Amino acid sequence: MAKKQQIYQTGTINSLINAVYDGDTTIGEIKDHGDFGLGTFDMVDGEMIVCDNVYYRADQDGNLSIVNDDVTVPFAVVSKFNPSIEIGLNNKSFNDLEVYLTELFPSKNMVYSIKITGHFTKILLRSEACQPRTYRKMSETMPDLQKTFSQENVDGVLIGVWFPKYLEQLNVPGFHFHYVDSARQVGGHVFNFELSKGRVFIQELKSLQVDLIDNDEFANADLVSGAESIDQLEKQR
Repeated sequence: MAKKQQIYQTGTINSLINAVYDGDTTIGEIKDHGDFGLGTFDMVDGEMIVCDNVYYRADQDGNLSIVNDDVTVPFAVVSKFNPSIEIGLNNKSFNDLEVYLTELFPSKNMVYSIKITGHFTKILLRSEACQPRTYRKMSETMPDLQKTFSQENVDGVLIGVWFPKYLEQLNVPGFHFHYVDSARQVGGHVFNFELSKGRVFIQELKSLQVDLIDNDEFANADLVSGAESIDQLEKQR
């Protein structure tokens, strides 16, 4: 039997939103598992974007820098990107694209890595300043720490994953995209966009490895959350 293509994750989305903001896995270790993906850093100090085997950090203003291997993270999801589906796109909003791409998936029970390159007439992004100690739940702190910003008429790349609803305690159900512009200067978490022209590349993943965080915060956290908590933080449109 051929080896299944795998997606790797450290931490869970519910540990992240419930104030487990320090991880025990380094960027160098995560690189062994993938060259494509997304996440964040200890203290939620900006957004992680992994594109073409380069690990970027978008600071609170969306400025990109390359991350050192010794940086640790509380949440990340990556794969060795090897797409099997490639299709051209024209005039798609985020909502349009969600419907269109879901119909392309061979199964709604697998996980997918998704790369979209193209020209965006508008894209709305988010990044954030780091969480202050003592840590509180993200729903209590993110409204004051996050900064939203937009770009218009730009070329760039969406780096995304899609998880089925039955895995919603582990990762964001549905689509989750981060972004880097073509100059690799600006990036962040994606709230909304209008794509005028581009291409989508899709990888189906049938194996999931999750490393749980070995610290007291994770061991004692409430790791069961409702979907409304995730939507509030990750899917503002």
